[in-house]
Amino acid sequence: MGKLENKVAVVVGGARGIGLATARLMVSEGARVIVADILEPEQDVGELFHALDASDVDSVDQFARAVLGEYGRIDVLYNNLGIHYSAQIPESDPDEFDRVMRVNVKSHYLAARAFLPAMITQKSGSIVFMSSHGGIAGRPSDPIYNASKHAVTGLMRSIAVAYAHLGIRCNAVAPGAIDTPMLRAALPDRQNVDDVMGALTANIPLARIAQPEEVASVVVFLASEEASYVTGHVIPVDGGRMAGVMPGNRYRTDHLN
Repeated sequence: MGKLENKVAVVVGGARGIGLATARLMVSEGARVIVADILEPEQDVGELFHALDASDVDSVDQFARAVLGEYGRIDVLYNNLGIHYSAQIPESDPDEFDRVMRVNVKSHYLAARAFLPAMITQKSGSIVFMSSHGGIAGRPSDPIYNASKHAVTGLMRSIAVAYAHLGIRCNAVAPGAIDTPMLRAALPDRQNVDDVMGALTANIPLARIAQPEEVASVVVFLASEEASYVTGHVIPVDGGRMAGVMPGNRYRTDHLN
């Protein structure tokens, strides 16, 4: 029997990358998976696909009503949404700030708001959010992105402590360098992507870029009963990067000059 046998699992942002890999793994573990995304999925996965603007309250509420009307319950909610934005605060665009917060934070809030009432009634459920290194520590190049991921971490922990007594758990994953379309789009040198990705491994103790399936495995663990005593935590999936500074590396200070 699979880890998520007959569980109703919603994957928001499941059309690409980590979300798609997670949806596939959930299906293989026996879950009844519903995928939602604003993008068309790269491949069919799960029982249903819903086109969804996850930052729009009416769209999310309508989606939740459809899922609960069809299945009658929600066992797992995984919100995989996130966009990157890199700019120092003096040069940053306030409209981009709003866009990042809308996608990275509001989407998590709206999904939780829509599905938590069913979990409260059931007195069970597991929620997994998408955080990042930026939700654990500050990085000089990404203050707005970091702020959004810290907000996700705070929301996750508040949900965890508020609803633990009802059997509802809430955690987050914090991926490091994962070979996804989002990572490749964020790289500064688009003509030498492979070279740049190779250079990223210098800061990773395991000395490689991870695949989406490696994050998916952690999400499925958190969603399953194997993690029944785990709530309120951010789990790094980063090849050891947050453990410390690699030998020979130093923190950048040139941006302060």
